[in-house]
Amino acid sequence: MLWWYNKGMSTREIKWTIFAVTVIGNFIAMLDSTTVNLALYPISQGLNVAITEVQWIVIAYMAVVTVLLPVFGKLGDVMPKNKLYMYGYLIFAAGAFLNTISPNLAYLIAFRCIEAVGASIMISNSAAIIATIFKDKKRGKALGINGGAIALGGMLGPSLGGVMIGFFGWHAIFFPCIPIALAGAFFAYKLLPSYVSSSKETRVRFEVFKVPAFVLGNLAIITSYMAMFTNGILIPFYLQEIMGFSALLTGLLILPFSITLTFTAPLSGNFAGKHGSRLITMIGPLIMIIALSMIVTFDAETPVYMILIASAIMGIGNGLFQSPSNTAIIASVTKKELGFASGILALSRNMGNILGVAATISIFHHLRSYFLADGMVYNDAFLRAYHLTAGVGIGFAVICFLLSNFAYKDK
Repeated sequence: MLWWYNKGMSTREIKWTIFAVTVIGNFIAMLDSTTVNLALYPISQGLNVAITEVQWIVIAYMAVVTVLLPVFGKLGDVMPKNKLYMYGYLIFAAGAFLNTISPNLAYLIAFRCIEAVGASIMISNSAAIIATIFKDKKRGKALGINGGAIALGGMLGPSLGGVMIGFFGWHAIFFPCIPIALAGAFFAYKLLPSYVSSSKETRVRFEVFKVPAFVLGNLAIITSYMAMFTNGILIPFYLQEIMGFSALLTGLLILPFSITLTFTAPLSGNFAGKHGSRLITMIGPLIMIIALSMIVTFDAETPVYMILIASAIMGIGNGLFQSPSNTAIIASVTKKELGFASGILALSRNMGNILGVAATISIFHHLRSYFLADGMVYNDAFLRAYHLTAGVGIGFAVICFLLSNFAYKDK
C-alpha cells in the first residue's frame, strides 16, 4: 500500500507524507469556502443579484459540509480511508470545475453544493487519519498544524480570490483547486490507509459532553470563527465599495492576515505544549478585539497602512488561538472517543463559519437598510452599519475569551 516505502522513504517520512496529503484536502476545502468572500461583490454585480441572495453561495457550501460531517465521519469507520478520501478529492474537483462554467446564481449554488460534498468527506476524516498515524506529543503537533492549516485556508481564500478576479474574472477563482484536488485523489488512493477501522457501526460516545474542556472548547471555537468572519466577510465590500479599490488590490490588503497567521500558529502550538493552552487561547481573542476595535474606526479616508496593520493583528490573534485550542480539545478525550471528538470539532468550525456569515450579512444588511431609510447617504449608511457589525464581532471575541478562561487548564 505504501508504495514509496520501497523507494527508500523512512517511516517518519511516510507518516508526514500521509499527513501532507490529508492536510491539503482540509486546506483546499476551507480555501475554496472563503475564496468567494471577496468575489461576492463582483458576482452580485455580474449576475445582477442582491447581497442577500449572493450570500447563499457561501452559506449553502458550509451548510452541506456541516450536515454531512457525521455521515462521512461514520462512513470512514466502515470504508477504506484511501478510497473515501480519493472520492472526496474527485467530487470536490468536479464541483470546482462546474463552478467555473456556471451561467447564473442558481447553477452556481447547486455546483457549490456538489463541491461541498467532497469537502465534507475530507474534513470529516482528516483528524482521525492524523490521530491514527501519530502518537503522543507528535499527535498534538500534527493536529495543531492541521488546525492552523484550516484557519489559514479560510483566510487566505479572499486574497487568492482577489488576485484571480483581478486578472481573469470571478469564474477563475475556482480553478486553482482543481489540479490540486486531482493530484490529491491520486496520492490519497496510493498512500492513505486501506484497512477498515471497524466492521460494525460503533456506539456514539456521548461521555465527551461531560468533559468541560471539550464542551467549552468547542463553543470557544464557534465564537472565534464568528468573530473572525464578522470582518472577513465584509472587509472586501468595504475596500471595493467605499475605498474604490480593485479586487486585486483588495486581495493584497487582506493578505497580511494569512502571513501573520502562518508564522504565529506553530509558535503558539509550541508554547501551549510547554505551558498549557489556557493563557495563549485567552490572549488570542484579546488581540482579535484590538483588531476589530481598529476596524470600527475605518472610513473612506483610512490610510492603507492602517488596513494592513489591522489585518495583520487579526491574523496574530487567530494564530494564537486556533492551534492550541484544537490540540487541547482533542487531548481532552480518550483514545476510544477520538473519532467522535474529531467530528464534533469539525462541526464546530463549520458552525462558526455558517453562523458568522449568516449573522454578519443579516445584521449588516438590516442596519444599512435602516440607515438608508432614515435619510443617510449610501457611504455613511454603509460605514455606520459596518462599524456596528464589527462591534458585534467584538462581542463574539469577548465570549471566546471567557470560554477559553474556563475551558482549558494550565499545563
